[in-house]
Formats: sequence, structure tokens, C-alpha cells
Amino acid sequence: MTKDEVEIAISSIEKSMSSIDTWLLLFTLLVAVGVAGELILGVSHWLKDRELRPLRAEQSRIHATELAQLGTAAAEANARATNSAVEVEKLKLDNLALQTVLLPRHVGLIGLNEEPKAKTYFAGIDRFAGTEVAIQVAPDREAQNLANEIAIVLMKFGWKAQIIDESRSHVRSDFISDGVDVLYATGKPWTKDEPNQPWFAWHDAAEMLADALTKARPAVGEYRVSRAGFQNDPANLSSGLIPYFDPPLTGVYLRVGSRPVAATVDWINRGRPDSTGNPPATPVAPVSK
Repeated sequence: MTKDEVEIAISSIEKSMSSIDTWLLLFTLLVAVGVAGELILGVSHWLKDRELRPLRAEQSRIHATELAQLGTAAAEANARATNSAVEVEKLKLDNLALQTVLLPRHVGLIGLNEEPKAKTYFAGIDRFAGTEVAIQVAPDREAQNLANEIAIVLMKFGWKAQIIDESRSHVRSDFISDGVDVLYATGKPWTKDEPNQPWFAWHDAAEMLADALTKARPAVGEYRVSRAGFQNDPANLSSGLIPYFDPPLTGVYLRVGSRPVAATVDWINRGRPDSTGNPPATPVAPVSK
């Protein structure tokens, strides 16, 4: 190789090295710029995240609050729906009680396509067959029909039923309270010398009659037909409320008043308590499918 060729080759190498250095420098600058850019971008993201962190926390808190409010609203809506269903059921029962008390009362004398219900209501009352029962009625057509039906049923079971007026009981008929109540004359208490007073049997007959009438449901709601004793004393004559029989009644005194509409409304307004004064169990709302 000649000297000129050698010089040309060296010059070419130097130019190549210069070009490589330039590219290396350029590459190094590009890498540095890229790293710096990444660093700047990272710092920018960190700063932005630090700035937005309270806002995100507040958004999370608001979101959690909204979810809690939605849950509370849903629970309240479900409770209202349940309460509404229970209230509807209660209103149905109240309405049924009112409809029942407005209907004519019966004691099952006639059965339609079935045995007369009186056979069930008064089952066993023939144990007191022969008992005298004086029936007094308020001046009310429906009450008079009920009294007649009771008298017929009791006579079928062997009782001696008679419709009387105030001339026999000395109780004003227009003073007879709504509903039905059973009374019996009392006498001397039990003693060893006289253990079997006549009125003991009247008491037992009156209790059984009141229970039978309770089954027929002429009373207010679930109440039992009232039953009580009275002293057959002429001092009662002045009141017009307490009976006095002359000659004395040897049996049971039954009073039949008008339908107890007002008492039933009062019973409903008081929450339909049972005979002991306790409120009924909360009606179960029907489950919708």
C-alpha cells in the first residue's frame, strides 16, 4: 500500500470515528433527555396525585355516605311497605268486625246444607233441662228476633224459656244495654249445714248458657258474653236497672239488647284488645310471590 493510500485510509477512519462519536453523543443526549422526561413525568404524576389525594378521599367519603343513605332509604322503604301491608291487614280485620256487628245475629237455629250450628254451640246444655229462663228484650226488632231464636233453641234442649217484660223483672226494657248478658239470682252462701243451695245450679246453668252464646258470637269482638249474679231484693225497684222478681225467679235471667255497634267501634279504636285487655298479636302481612 502506498503512502497516499495509507493516509486516505487513516483519514477515512478518522472521519468514521468522528461520525461515531457524534452519534454516540447524540444517543447519549437522547437517552438523557428521555430519562429526564421520564423523571419529569414521574414527578409531575406524583405532584398531581398528592394534589388530588384529598379530593379522592372526599369523593370516597361522599360515595360511602351516599351508599349508606341509599341503604337507609331502602330499609325505610321496606319497613313502610311492611307496615302498609300490616295496616291493610288490620283494616281488613276492623272492617270485618264492623260488617259482622251490623249483620243480624243468630245462634245457629237453622243450618243451610249443614247441621244447625246450635247443636255445637249448645252441646251439653241439656244437662240443665227444666231450667227456667226469663228472656227480656230491648225495644229493637233485630234483638227481638234473636231472643225468639234463643228461646226456641233452649226449648229444644229442654229448658223452660219465656219472653218477659219489665212488669216481671222491674227492669226498664229501654235501659237494657247493647249486646247480651246472662244473670242469675243468688241466695245464701255454701255452708256445711246447707251445702246445696238452689242457686248453685242456676249459676252453673247461666255459665253454660253464656259460654254457648259466646260461641255464637253475639258479643263484642272476642269478648265473652257477660254473666253475673244478683240479689233478688225489693230495694232494687227504685233503680230500674237491677232486676227484682216477684214471685222470685228460680232460674236464669237473659237480657238481649241491640247490636253492640258503638261498643265494637270503641273496641276497634282501642286496638281490638282481648277479654283480658291485651292487644292482639300483630297481623301477619301476606307474603307476595
